[in-house]
Amino acid sequence: MTDKIQLFSYFLLASISGVLMHVSWYPAGHVFLIFIAFVPILYLVQLKGINSWHLFLSSFISFFLFHVLAGYWMYSSTFLGSLLAHIFNSAYMAWIIWVYYQWRKRFRFEKGNILLLWALWLSFEWVHQYWGLAWPWFTLGHVFAEKPMWIQWYSYTGSAGGTAWILAGNSLITSCVLSISRRDYKKAIREFVIVCALIFLPIAISFQLVAKQAEAKQLMQVVVVQPNIHPTKEKFDGLGAEQQLERALVLAEKAVTQETELLVFPETMLVSYLDEISLAEEPLIEKIRQFQKAYPRLVVLTGAFTRKTADWHFSDAQKTIEDSLTYVLYNSILLIDSTSFQVYHKSKLVPLVEKQPFAFLMKPLQKYIERSGGFFGSYGTHNTHRLFRLSSGYYLKPLICFESAFSHYGAVSGSAALMVIVTNDGWWKSSGGYYQHLQLARLRAIENGLWVVRAANTGISAIIDPKGNIISSTVYGEQASLTANIPLLKTHTFFQQFPWLAVVLLVSPGWIMVLAAYWVASKPVMGSKAKTKP
Repeated sequence: MTDKIQLFSYFLLASISGVLMHVSWYPAGHVFLIFIAFVPILYLVQLKGINSWHLFLSSFISFFLFHVLAGYWMYSSTFLGSLLAHIFNSAYMAWIIWVYYQWRKRFRFEKGNILLLWALWLSFEWVHQYWGLAWPWFTLGHVFAEKPMWIQWYSYTGSAGGTAWILAGNSLITSCVLSISRRDYKKAIREFVIVCALIFLPIAISFQLVAKQAEAKQLMQVVVVQPNIHPTKEKFDGLGAEQQLERALVLAEKAVTQETELLVFPETMLVSYLDEISLAEEPLIEKIRQFQKAYPRLVVLTGAFTRKTADWHFSDAQKTIEDSLTYVLYNSILLIDSTSFQVYHKSKLVPLVEKQPFAFLMKPLQKYIERSGGFFGSYGTHNTHRLFRLSSGYYLKPLICFESAFSHYGAVSGSAALMVIVTNDGWWKSSGGYYQHLQLARLRAIENGLWVVRAANTGISAIIDPKGNIISSTVYGEQASLTANIPLLKTHTFFQQFPWLAVVLLVSPGWIMVLAAYWVASKPVMGSKAKTKP
C-alpha cells in the first residue's frame, strides 16, 4: 500500500507539472509560470531511491498531459495523427529526463547539473528540427511568443536561448526549494537572489534592445488577401480551382492600387496541379497575369500545387506518384511577374500528413489519413534557391505553413529584406491551432529582424514588425485583405548569420563534462604496488 501511495504522489507531482506547462502556454498565456513548471519533475529527479522506470513514467504523464492540453485543437483535424504526435513527443521528453537522472546518479555530478540538462534538452530540440519525425511546435523557447518585449535577444540566440533560460530558472528554483526543505535558509536566500537576477536581467536587456531600430531605404506596398475558402468543404471538395482564384481576385481588386508592388495569396491558393515545365500555359496563371496587366508594378506571390513530370532532383526520386504520367508533387509558392516565374517548394513537411516516415507501417491507415485531409506519400522538397529575387534587387524569404515552427530553417540567409509566410489554418475547429501558429511568426520576425507578411487562407493573416509586434491582422473565418507599406530591411541579426552558434555554446560544456566523466570512469583503478622479493 505504501508503494502505491508513493507512486500516486509521483504521478500527482507530474500532473501538476504538465498543467503548469499548459497554463504557461498560449493562448492560456500565464507565461511566468513556465519558470516553475519543471520544478515538480526536477524534484522527482533528486529524490533518493526513486525507481528509474517510475521516473520515466511520471515524466511521460507530465509531458503527455501538456501536449494534450496545449495541443487539444489538433484532434479536430486528425485524431490518430495527433495522438501519435503527442505520444512520440512526450516519450522523447521523458527519455531526456530519464537520461539526465541516470547520468547524475552514475557520475555523481554535484555541480554543473544545469549544463548537463542544457546539453540533453537543447540537443534534442536541435535534432527535432531535422530528422524524419521533426515536430518542433512545442519547443520550450516558443512559450514567450506572446511576450516579444521579453525576448528581443532572440536576435542573438534564437528560441534556443529561451529554452536555456527556462531550464536554468527551473533548476535553480528546484535547488532553492530543496534548500528550504533542509532548513539551509542562507543557501536558499542566495539561490533566490540568483534566480531573480536570472529571470529579470534578460528582460531588462530585451527592453534596451527594443530601442534599436534598423533604418529602411525603401518602402514596398503589400496587399495580403484572405479568401476564407473552407479547406474540406470548398478547397478540395465543392469549389473549382477557377472559382477559388476568382474569389481571391475580387478581394484583391478592392485593395490593390497602382502603387502596390506585392500581392500575396495564401497556401494552396492554386489547387490544380500546375506543371512547372509549362507554367505560362496554365489557365490559372494566365488569369493572374491578366489581372496584373492593369498594375504594371505588381508581382504576385501565391501558394500552389506544382508538379514535375521530368527532371526532378535525385533526392525526390523516392517521392514519385505513379499515374498515366509519373510525376513528383510539390506544395509550392510561385512568384509571378510579367515575364518570369520563381518557384519555392515546401521543405519541412508535416509528418503523417504530408509525408509518411514509415510508409510500410502506415499503409493500413492510408484511407484514414486521406479522409482526414492528409496526403499518403510524400511531397517533393528539393529547392535550388530558398529566396525570391525582386526586380528592385531585394530578396524575399518564403515559408509555407509548418515551416514557420522551425527556428533554424527560418533563419534568413543572404540579403533577404522581407519574410513572407503563407498558410492554410482552417483545418481545426478550435482557435488554439491558428492562434498558436500566428504567434510562431512573431518569433521568426524577432530572430531575423525582419518584417513578416503572413497570408492565411481562413486567417489569421497579419503584418508583423521586426520586434514581433502585430501591426495589423484580420479576423479568423472572414474574407478580408490587408494593405501595408512595409520597410525593406537589409539587416543581418547575429542569429541570421550564425543560427547554430548559440546551441553549440550552450550544449558544449555539458557534453564535455559527460565525456570527461566517462573518460575518468573508464580509467583502470591503480592498486597498491606489488611487494618486492626480499
